[in-house]
Amino acid sequence: MWPRRIPNRQRSRDRLAITSQKRATAKLNEGLRHYQKRQYTLAIARFSEARTICEASGNSSSLADIAQYIGAASLETQRYEQASAELAKAYGYYKTRWDRRVDAALCARGLGDALAELEKYDDALCYYEAAKCLFEKARLKAEVAKCDMALGRTLQSRNRKDEALAILECAVRGFTDCALDDEAAQTYLLMADINAAVGRYGASAELERQAKRMRARSRSS
Repeated sequence: MWPRRIPNRQRSRDRLAITSQKRATAKLNEGLRHYQKRQYTLAIARFSEARTICEASGNSSSLADIAQYIGAASLETQRYEQASAELAKAYGYYKTRWDRRVDAALCARGLGDALAELEKYDDALCYYEAAKCLFEKARLKAEVAKCDMALGRTLQSRNRKDEALAILECAVRGFTDCALDDEAAQTYLLMADINAAVGRYGASAELERQAKRMRARSRSS
């Protein structure tokens, strides 16, 4: 059957929806340009304007994306309470969608970062573990290693030094396998600091030497 003619009133609503979508997209793109230039406060302002437009349509996917963007920019500007609130909104949506698994993982790790800065270490550990699990399912080895490093750093803050060292060794292996020598070097230095803190000065010195070798290899590649 040939489609029926759309009533003028319905067509007007459709045109209005399309116009609103275009305005929201323009604000989002402007915000992303500011973000790429590290103009995070301007980026948050544009993302917030886009959200105001999108809220009328109730598009959950767009609203989750905007919350993720605002959360990421808030992290960069050390607005940790705002970052955790926004990333929690995005994570709540993404974790129910198998096709947004990586976004869920990124939000979970960002939540961990914000909560660690707020000294809510146990909550941070939970989100880092959730992010690691999601990245493992997506087979993103480098991202798993970044989660291991974040876990190690947070365990160190909780004075769980032996646990921190064990998981940081996993991070080093992951970074090395992915040829991320700078990240491996940073992890070695963190392990050196932990060993020095418990009086293992010989182990600390060896880890510092390994970090130097990694950095030299990175510069020569």
